[in-house]
Amino acid sequence: MIWIISGPNCSGKSTFLTSPARKQYTDISHSAPVIFPRYITKQEIVPDFDYYYHYSILRAANQLFQENLLRPDNYTNFNEPFWLQLLSQKSGKKAIVLVARRSVLEKRISARIDSEPKRLRRQHNVLFLQEQRMALLGQVSLELVYQEWCRELRKNQIPFTLIESREGSFSPLQPHQIKGLDTT
Repeated sequence: MIWIISGPNCSGKSTFLTSPARKQYTDISHSAPVIFPRYITKQEIVPDFDYYYHYSILRAANQLFQENLLRPDNYTNFNEPFWLQLLSQKSGKKAIVLVARRSVLEKRISARIDSEPKRLRRQHNVLFLQEQRMALLGQVSLELVYQEWCRELRKNQIPFTLIESREGSFSPLQPHQIKGLDTT
């Protein structure tokens, strides 16, 4: 089984994976590995065993943003290599969608420089990443991104649970509750 732990950057994916909520909402071993798209080359096959897949639903939008190609009509297209590679895996899939308001994400992005793992601080200019994440967030409608992500999961017959991510706590949501996320 592959559990896709998804949400925008700074929505609490890593926090969820280290919290008791992981056991509450998922049904594979807490010792199952966590796989990040950035550690998989496009040619590499994703393992065929139980694991958690740490996935930003703004991944494709971020690529378009970096190339100055982001437009209101294209940032909810999830047709990017890592997602397509994951879909090709034969293992069963389920997803957690971590939902956070814009104001929560902005606060977390601002604080990220202190919490970013040291290995990433060495690899990337963390201040640049922080500015880039904030700029990207300012150009997208979170409500639309979440709606389209849920549509993408349904289209691929991946059952999912919506979970509100707020200050280290995780509570279930219903689809109709994804409203007003873009207000501060």
